Amino acid sequence: MAGKSYEKESKRVMDKRAKRKIELDKINKDLKDAPKRTDAEEGAMQRNTTVAAAKKRTSDLNKNARKTKDTPKKAELSDYESQLKALLANKDKLVKQDSGDGRNKYSYQINQLTKRMKAEGLKFKSLLRDVKKQEREGTFDRGAEGKAKNALRKKMYKERNPTQQTGPRAK
Repeated sequence: MAGKSYEKESKRVMDKRAKRKIELDKINKDLKDAPKRTDAEEGAMQRNTTVAAAKKRTSDLNKNARKTKDTPKKAELSDYESQLKALLANKDKLVKQDSGDGRNKYSYQINQLTKRMKAEGLKFKSLLRDVKKQEREGTFDRGAEGKAKNALRKKMYKERNPTQQTGPRAK
């Protein structure tokens, strides 16, 4: 008995598979006869637009990206450069003031400047390197703060090394 019911069930399953195979063959035949679509056409259909409109939008986006990429960073950095120079010139005063969150006002404002620059895609490190280069070349001077620190360094060096001459021109 169990053998006959098994045979009937397997025959029924085989018939279902055969019918499904015939259906799939029809679908595949229809797909072969259908006109082929390019990737651009498929993408345009998915976005409910035309291929020409999609190409134009892509080219516009690429042009705008090239424009912003090619703009000189010097123009964008000039505003931040003046702010950084002002902070460096007033560093002594700002270091003595508390910003309210445990940091001094100088470090707080430098941090804020860094965050603003990062939001615009600029790098604080390159700006600081440029300003320090200007300082070495003599085109930028921090003011009295820099001169006072240099005098203090010389005085401290003399106190530590009273017998040694200071600097290459010392007599």
